[in-house]
Amino acid sequence: MKYIDEESFLSYIKAREIVIWGAGAWGGKIAGYLADKGIKSFKFIDSNAGGNQYGWEVLSVEYIKKYRENLFVFIACSARWFEEEYCLLEYGYKKYDEFINGTCLNNELLVCKYYMEGKEFAHHLSNKELDLIERNVKDAGIDFEIVSVDLDHAEELEFEQKFDFARYYSKGSNITYQRKVWEYWFAFKLLGLEHYKKDDVYVDIGSCTSMWVFYLRRLFSLNAFGIDICEGPVKEDYYIVADAKALPFSDNSVEGISMQSTFCLLEDDLEVLHECWRVLKKNGKIIISPLYLYPENVCAASAEYYAKGYCDKDSKEIIRADCSGIKKARYYDVETLKSKILDACKQFGLTYKIYCIPTSSIPPFDIAYMKFILEFTKV
Repeated sequence: MKYIDEESFLSYIKAREIVIWGAGAWGGKIAGYLADKGIKSFKFIDSNAGGNQYGWEVLSVEYIKKYRENLFVFIACSARWFEEEYCLLEYGYKKYDEFINGTCLNNELLVCKYYMEGKEFAHHLSNKELDLIERNVKDAGIDFEIVSVDLDHAEELEFEQKFDFARYYSKGSNITYQRKVWEYWFAFKLLGLEHYKKDDVYVDIGSCTSMWVFYLRRLFSLNAFGIDICEGPVKEDYYIVADAKALPFSDNSVEGISMQSTFCLLEDDLEVLHECWRVLKKNGKIIISPLYLYPENVCAASAEYYAKGYCDKDSKEIIRADCSGIKKARYYDVETLKSKILDACKQFGLTYKIYCIPTSSIPPFDIAYMKFILEFTKV
């Protein structure tokens, strides 16, 4: 890593040929930033090559494959930045040395600074660590079941195609694609959504950017609702802006609830589970898919929120370098999960079970992984 702050970063890139990957709004913002810093020589590349953008010729992506010597690339796509990052890594580019995500530049520079200072970062868990967590779950006496999976199973492939996951999660260029499909697949199967009756209510918590509820209604005529604290792209009355601690449903009225990559981000996770218990019918279920467990009890924050007071007092704070905008993501160890969440839920009427995918079968992952699924049932 060649820089630790904006001044050293600008000095570093001035000695290189600069390419902005993306000729849209973010490309313009990055071009403006560079111009303000006295850097006025750069190129644009885009999948839609040809023509001019902001007075500059837009080249094809082939340019960075053919002329990579001394290049420095700014990723300029906020919605699909991970696709460009994946491609650059495939082409042999080194992150920070040869490219950076320009859509969250301040966060990226903080990541570099914290690396140089020796701060602790969230890491890609090894198979050994995942297997140890699995043994800890068994040793804790938690109801536990191994689930078998088949990546080529015809039913799963049909599910993937029906819900158009390939388009929304960029199949082929997103290393986490299969994980995202499985998050919904296990919620779908464990809740038995295909067997819901006309009036059965299903709630997806943390759904503002997902088309999941839209497709459940269209494909299955399911009485499905999406809940999130933020408004998303689907402007329908069944996507509701609400706090998950105050769900807009009456007592004992909901058949099933799921949270896909949401539970770890909840500010008050136990309060949300108690609220889910309130609205669930007897024998109703909650599926948390996936459940992220870690070798020790940690709170992970993206660099711009690190050491800003968001971490739980009983947790170690670490940094997630792979994303921005995360104030706090809880990754419980097994002991803390059981004492803080599972035992408390049992007290107010939720039994629990953890499903486990064999480590040899889990799909490719980055920091987030798909191995454990947590199921609650209202008694």
